[in-house]
Amino acid sequence: WIGLIITAQAFQEVPGKHAPAVAIGLIPCLAGWALLLVESALRAAGTTLFAVQGKFGSDLSIYGLISLNQGFILSSMALAAMLVHIIDRRFIPAAGWAFAMAGMSAVGIIHAYKLTADGIHSVLGFQTPDGTFGLAAPEFAISYAAMGVTLLLAERLLLPAASASTTVTSVESSNLPVSDSPSPAVQQ
Repeated sequence: WIGLIITAQAFQEVPGKHAPAVAIGLIPCLAGWALLLVESALRAAGTTLFAVQGKFGSDLSIYGLISLNQGFILSSMALAAMLVHIIDRRFIPAAGWAFAMAGMSAVGIIHAYKLTADGIHSVLGFQTPDGTFGLAAPEFAISYAAMGVTLLLAERLLLPAASASTTVTSVESSNLPVSDSPSPAVQQ
């Protein structure tokens, strides 16, 4: 009940245009909950996620659920914040969030894991899940960094064009008379 009230309040209290950010912020949390249900069902059946991981096939993206589960509170907040900035066309702060998520993925704060017979383990630091030196969650780190670069390009390419067209439109739509002759002050 409390979770439903909190969710409803989240949608009611934010501006309507930011509702998609609230929704995307829920996705990692829902993935964590789904993973908990899967693991609980497997334990009740007397097996483990490690033992049956290859049997899911395309029916359930179990590796995606595990990735989204790792650091889901941070990734939920960061995804929602990034989308709010994108909606508001503030691409530089959005890029900052994307680069922050790239950094968190690189060192294993979010998305990085190692699945063993003992369960799911976090991978922290500059090490791959097999223990060698590298990015903890390279697919996510590279994707978020690319998103950050794309957002910086959007700031550079989209906003100057939008502000220039707004200036031209505002001058054209003003009710001020336009004449080719100089103003009276200039004639004197």
